[in-house]
Amino acid sequence: MRDSYSRQISYLRFSLTDKCNLKCGYCWTSASDDESIVRTSAVRFGYDERLMSVRAASRVGITKVRITGGEPLCYPRLMDFIRGVKGISGIDGVYLTTNGTMLDGAAGELAKVGLDGINISLDTLKRDKYEKLTGYDMFDRAMGGLHAALSSGFRRIKLNVVLIGGFNDDEIPGFVALTKEMPVDVRFIELMPMSGNGMFGKNAFLSGKKVLKECPDLKFIGRENPSSVACLYALDGAKGKVGLIEPVFSSFCDKCNRLRITYDGFVKPCLHSAEEFSLVGQNETEMEATIRRAIESKPREHDDLRCVDSAGADGATTGGRSMKRIGG
Repeated sequence: MRDSYSRQISYLRFSLTDKCNLKCGYCWTSASDDESIVRTSAVRFGYDERLMSVRAASRVGITKVRITGGEPLCYPRLMDFIRGVKGISGIDGVYLTTNGTMLDGAAGELAKVGLDGINISLDTLKRDKYEKLTGYDMFDRAMGGLHAALSSGFRRIKLNVVLIGGFNDDEIPGFVALTKEMPVDVRFIELMPMSGNGMFGKNAFLSGKKVLKECPDLKFIGRENPSSVACLYALDGAKGKVGLIEPVFSSFCDKCNRLRITYDGFVKPCLHSAEEFSLVGQNETEMEATIRRAIESKPREHDDLRCVDSAGADGATTGGRSMKRIGG
């Protein structure tokens, strides 16, 4: 289905849970992230309803599903959910974004249920900085998860690195060097001005172009596909690629093909919009109609750069949700 600006919406990001075993500063941003707080709608939007919503989404043209969290490996029925989504007609690919700390014991089973690819969030290669950002000394577990994914035969593994000025921009060459050693793609993602991210300060918001300044030997090789948000680069002889995802300083709203469903049963037409559409208590036909309305309401673009330039991160609008409660 196309939205009001003729963009074909084919990619669903589904947040299975808001629970996570880490507390990354840009994700846990408020007291409302206390896991003792359970939204009533989340209780009413159970496993069957979640699978039903993906079936409804497939009927309006969704072909790719990325499962996010929170940390999706905290969801008890993750493997069942992947099997269920893989069995839906029209769904061509199912992918997972994880912090990697629980992958060591799960990568093999994820491969068996047919998961098509894994993205691992890893913002530093230094143990002390990892603990500072996440609140936990789990760097070795995260790296172990990466190696477990490689050993389990996954051919599509990407490392997501949120670029934070003054925190990890000095590690850009080290991350790029990983692509020479491992068959993984490293994707640098600009820090977005989400609610609460002002804690890092305005100088934390860097353009992805800083990667090219730090690593001038990177050569542009194109995009994975026309709707891909990452510009791809590579070093000569490297096993993996380097991607730049620049939602703030080089907005890709004009080619956005995404829709989000939150863990508690709301459709978000745009990551940065306060507008949400509830799926709670609906049957599949009603869900399809709601998803159509959400697609029709997608805004033309977001205003992240203005938020950085003026009020800083806390000027952004996300409907009162942190990234943990939206899904990365």
